[in-house]
Amino acid sequence: MSEICYNGSHGTSLTLYNKIKKTGFRLSSDRVGRAGKGIYFWAEGPLYLRLAKEWFIDRKKKGIYEESNPECAIVIATLKVQSTEYIDFEDVTLKGEIYALGIEKGLNLDNALAIAKLYNLFINKLEERLKTTIKIFTIRAAPPEGSSYPIKAIGAPLCCVARTLNSITINGVRLCDGV
Repeated sequence: MSEICYNGSHGTSLTLYNKIKKTGFRLSSDRVGRAGKGIYFWAEGPLYLRLAKEWFIDRKKKGIYEESNPECAIVIATLKVQSTEYIDFEDVTLKGEIYALGIEKGLNLDNALAIAKLYNLFINKLEERLKTTIKIFTIRAAPPEGSSYPIKAIGAPLCCVARTLNSITINGVRLCDGV
């Protein structure tokens, strides 16, 4: 059995990073990402640090962080699982299956929350069918609002999403000053 391994960046506040460093990441049941539950990382590449910084900036503008003037921190991590615990949502067949499930369930495929629920439902059904746990998946996601990422030139950036905490190894942190 082979392993799947991705390195990635996760933009957050320095205060939250210090909590993550002490107790690890936390999977929240009340917050879902663009493609369902999980901890989202920008896949390593020439722009992955900038994407993490821009994610932090976008969240700061939206008042997501509890501290009054949060500082930016970029968590650098490795996500690693067995190949049977990984899904690539860029697979055309899987995209067709996800679309069909959304239509079958009558979901509004323009609604972010409905889309997140669709991915959670699809993964749960896939886990039942394959009798395994999907611990990480990859998917292309739009860059943060206001990003300078050249999406028209190179397409949407790749996200690696950890659905289980034991698939994440934190390698370090970078402050955003130099990014």
